[in-house]
Amino acid sequence: MANKSLRKGCLGITAIVAFLSLVGIITVLILVIIGGMFFTRFFDEVTSSIEHQPTGDAFFESTGGWDYKRIPLIEPYQAINTNDLWLIDLETGSIRHQSTVGVTKLDIIDNKYIVTYGTDELYAGKEYDEVWFIIIPDENIEQGFTDEEEFFTYLKDNDIDEPNFRDLDVLYRELADRGYLEWFPDEYK
Repeated sequence: MANKSLRKGCLGITAIVAFLSLVGIITVLILVIIGGMFFTRFFDEVTSSIEHQPTGDAFFESTGGWDYKRIPLIEPYQAINTNDLWLIDLETGSIRHQSTVGVTKLDIIDNKYIVTYGTDELYAGKEYDEVWFIIIPDENIEQGFTDEEEFFTYLKDNDIDEPNFRDLDVLYRELADRGYLEWFPDEYK
């Protein structure tokens, strides 16, 4: 009889331990789900702040977020810096295997041409030591060059002034200090 009550007691304790283990597992799962939802929402907020930049009047007012720097160029183009790398998202899809342009220096000419220079950059799926790009937003032109002479010939043939390339980190500091850059519309200066 003692064995029977000992066995019942052990079964009761085992049932309680199993129940508490089940409750613990359910609690951990709930916490993981809540944590995952929080992380997903946080990640979406961070990435959406980079992917969905301001338009219209607000386009020239935003200089970035807590994890990136932003320089407004000619709408909708902007230079974004994350992890000490400046990039410009391309809009037309005209360059094969390319959705962004890596930029070291740039210039805005006549408030209608974005010209860039980058080192160790991709162009059409291949890496080059130097790459030049010209972006003409009004004409939906995004053209890259891997030869400096070809780039300057293109500018000359299209009556575009030679660029005065400026380092993007210098431009960003100027933007942070003054609140605007020379190509911004007058209402933002």
